[in-house]
Amino acid sequence: MTLSKYPPYRCGHAKQALWNNRALALLTGQEQHQVTYCGLTNDPADEAGPGVRVHHVANVRANPRNADGQLARAISAELYRVAAAKDVDAILTYYIDPHAAIANRVASAMGLVGKRPVVIHSIGGRGRSGSRDPQHRGAGSLGESLATSTAHLANLKVLCGIDYQEAQCLRATCAVGVFPTRIIQGFVETFCISALEYQALGAPVLATAVGGVPEATPGESALIRPDSPVGAWWNRLTDVLTCQAAHAEVAATFAASFTSDRSAARILDIAALGAQRRGTFVPLT
Repeated sequence: MTLSKYPPYRCGHAKQALWNNRALALLTGQEQHQVTYCGLTNDPADEAGPGVRVHHVANVRANPRNADGQLARAISAELYRVAAAKDVDAILTYYIDPHAAIANRVASAMGLVGKRPVVIHSIGGRGRSGSRDPQHRGAGSLGESLATSTAHLANLKVLCGIDYQEAQCLRATCAVGVFPTRIIQGFVETFCISALEYQALGAPVLATAVGGVPEATPGESALIRPDSPVGAWWNRLTDVLTCQAAHAEVAATFAASFTSDRSAARILDIAALGAQRRGTFVPLT
């Protein structure tokens, strides 16, 4: 079972959870479950495919970014309900806070009734309350704030509210995907699944070498140091565009090495190791 903020097609971590769930369903022959707390029951994004069932946390107010105490308790209750009803033996999370803490509490509570599912935290990031950038605070979504703050730039267009299929079509038309990421104190950038989506469509990427982002790129040719000046980005972008076809081939080959089967098999391996370590409180890294 996985815990994700959004339904399967609404964000990178939710899609990652979906891919792993589908592969686990095929490898184990058992139905997989995904608990989500943003989105309405019968959300169109619930169509997760055979072998995967989506569960919604009910009766909580809309929550655009962070889980407060009330919502955290509701998530815990739904996670416990599904885990107990479906005899879940492993809980996977893709955010550290608050997901990891909730999953740990649920696993401990199930221990009181003689069950102790293995808990796997598959990322290294940390959520923070409020906006990470003061200039984006205030009313409206982050996309709307970006659109307002960049309206004076004639060669930049911010697209808001596009669905997954449309986003894939837009990625496929790109010559290069660019992912400049700042170092933010108290936050660790996680695996950049968006970069992998561009590369799977044959679009090379340039990204900042921070956190887990390098794992989603083919190597130094796609990375730029976080302290590099703006001019370094322009120079590297020019170099990639000059040999775009060659970089695109490298990108597509790299992306093809990431399969849901490999990811799910690794999860099963970790779950087996975790089962052998029940009763210990030292994380398995």
